[in-house]
Amino acid sequence: FGLSDSVEIAVTPGPATKLTVSGPAAATAGDAFDVTVSARDQYDNIAPDYRGVVRFTTNDPATDPAAVVPNDYTFTAADAGTHTFVGGVTLYTASASALRVTVTDLTPIAAPTAFIDVSIGGGAATSLVLTGPASAVAGTPFEVTATVYDANGNIASGYAGTVTLTTPAVPNRPAAVLPAAYTFTAADGGRHVFTGADRVTLFAA
Repeated sequence: FGLSDSVEIAVTPGPATKLTVSGPAAATAGDAFDVTVSARDQYDNIAPDYRGVVRFTTNDPATDPAAVVPNDYTFTAADAGTHTFVGGVTLYTASASALRVTVTDLTPIAAPTAFIDVSIGGGAATSLVLTGPASAVAGTPFEVTATVYDANGNIASGYAGTVTLTTPAVPNRPAAVLPAAYTFTAADGGRHVFTGADRVTLFAA
């Protein structure tokens, strides 16, 4: 019969060579979310002895000057190589292309920067803007566009409310032709054009 044996060997992580950062893939403009930063060795083990300083920046501060990110943070023994910044990041500018949070380690390690892409969507609708031509000929239909925005000026792409167009009655003129009340759909993405049979016609000059 064969012989076998085993031995237990305690393997400890090596020194930190890189940072990783994790968080949500998507968030709503103006809502705070958590991010977690970990220091790892070259084999992706968490490096519990890491005591470096990390700094957060957004990928383009000019596009989101109000963005809130954590202050510079120095890892402690209690972190054991991983620290979660609870509610630490708030971004306000919605973008179809993902916004990026960058974490930069200020101590000399091989890969001092880690990234996370977070797609920021518009928040709840707080205002409605109606746009149309600067002028129109009496009796000639024209298009108008209704757009809803959140408190931060982003299009509220998830809006599913109903809007109704009205205009004051003018004595001795035919009533304006207006579209029926319209309920926004997901396909509208917060913006709807009243076109075709839903165009507006005014008669008062």
